[in-house]
Amino acid sequence: MKLKFIILFLTITNLVYSQKIKNITLGNWHAELALNDRLVLPFNLKISNLKKFEIAVINAAEEIQLTKIRFQSDSIHAYFPEMDGKLVFKVDEFGKYLRGYWLDNRKHKNIKIPLSAYFSNDPRFSFPASNFITQPFVIDGRWEVKFSPDQKDESNALGIFKTNGNTISGTFQTETGDYRFLEGNISGGNFALSSFDGAQAYVFTGEIKGDSINGIFYSGSKYRTTWTALRNENASLRNPDSLSYLISKNQPFVFNHAKQLNGKPFLFSSANYQNKVVIIQIMGTWCPNCLDETKVLKELYNDLHTSGLEIISVCYEADIEQKKQLKKLKDFKKRSKIPYTILYGGLANKELASSDFGMLNQVMSFPTSIFIGKDGDVWSIHTGFNGPATGKAYTNFKNKIRYEIEMKLDLLR
Repeated sequence: MKLKFIILFLTITNLVYSQKIKNITLGNWHAELALNDRLVLPFNLKISNLKKFEIAVINAAEEIQLTKIRFQSDSIHAYFPEMDGKLVFKVDEFGKYLRGYWLDNRKHKNIKIPLSAYFSNDPRFSFPASNFITQPFVIDGRWEVKFSPDQKDESNALGIFKTNGNTISGTFQTETGDYRFLEGNISGGNFALSSFDGAQAYVFTGEIKGDSINGIFYSGSKYRTTWTALRNENASLRNPDSLSYLISKNQPFVFNHAKQLNGKPFLFSSANYQNKVVIIQIMGTWCPNCLDETKVLKELYNDLHTSGLEIISVCYEADIEQKKQLKKLKDFKKRSKIPYTILYGGLANKELASSDFGMLNQVMSFPTSIFIGKDGDVWSIHTGFNGPATGKAYTNFKNKIRYEIEMKLDLLR
C-alpha cells in the first residue's frame, strides 16, 4: 500500500507540474543574480525541449546543461552537474518570467542568491545611449594584467579578449587557473563581462584608454578589487611546471594522510606502483579549475589505464565534518563517473595540503598535479589548470601531457 501511495502521489505531482510548466516559453532567457544591493550579474539561460524540460546556462561558447530537474512544491529545482548547487525558481502564469534563487551549498550551507529572468535576447549588459560613439575601441588580443595593483596581494594574469560587434568574450589566465568563459558587451571605451557556472559568479568592468585598461573585478557577493592591463601580445606567465618542486629528489615519494572513501587510511608509496605511470591530483570538488582538469584526467585514464596509467585524486573539501565529506565524495565519484581512486585529504586549505605533501616546497594552488614515472621518480609537478576558455593554452597542455605520458608508458618509439 505504501508503495502504491508513493507512485500515485508522484504521478499526481508530475501532472500538476506538467500543467504549470506547459506555458513556459522555449528559447533564450535573460537571467540576473542579485549578488548584493548594488551588483547584478547577468547571464543567459536556454530552455528547450518542454517534454524533457531541458535547461542550460550559457557563457559564450560554454553550455552547462542542468541535467537533473526536480519539481518540489510549487518550484522547479535545476541542479548543476558535478557542483553542489542548483537553481530554484517559479515561473509566472504566462511562462515568460521566473523568480527564485541560486543555492550554493559547496563551501557554506544554504547560501541563497536571488535570481530573476525573463524571456528575451537582450544583451548581457546594457550601456547608456551616450556611450555609443563612432570611434572603434579595439580590445581584441592579449593583455598584461595586474589584479590588486600596488597592493600586498597584487597578482599577474593574461587577458585574452575577442569582440563580435558589441559582444565581447574571453577570459583571464593566471598562474593558478583561469576565470573560465566570460561574456559581455562593449560600448565605446567601456565594457563589462560576466560568468556564472553554478560555482563561481564573476563580474568584470573596464574602461579602455588607448593601450591600457582600468577596471573592477567582483567575485560573489562580497569580493571586490581593481585591475589594470596593458596591451602586450608577448605577455606571459611563469612556467606552471616550475612553481612547485621536490625539496629533495633523494627521498621516496610517500604520503599517508589521506582517507579512502570507506574511511580507512591510505598509504601511497611509489614503490607499490612499479612499472606504472601515476598522476596524483591535489584538488577540491568545489574548484571549477579542478573539475576542468578532472575531465582531462578521465579521458587520459580511459585511454591509457590498460597500458599502465594510474590516477589518484586527493580531495581537500570545504566541510570540516569528515563523514559528510566522505559521503559527498562518494556522490561526486558516482555522479561524475570517476573511474579512478578518489581520496579525502582534509579541509580545503593550501597550508594543510602543503604540510601533507611535505616533500614539495609548497602546494600553491588547487589543483596541483604530480606526475610519477615507472621508475618511481617525479618528472613533473603542474600548478593550477587553464581550462577550455583559454583556447590554445588548454589545447597545448592536453597535447603535451598526453605525449609525455605515452612516452613514459613506452607507447611511442
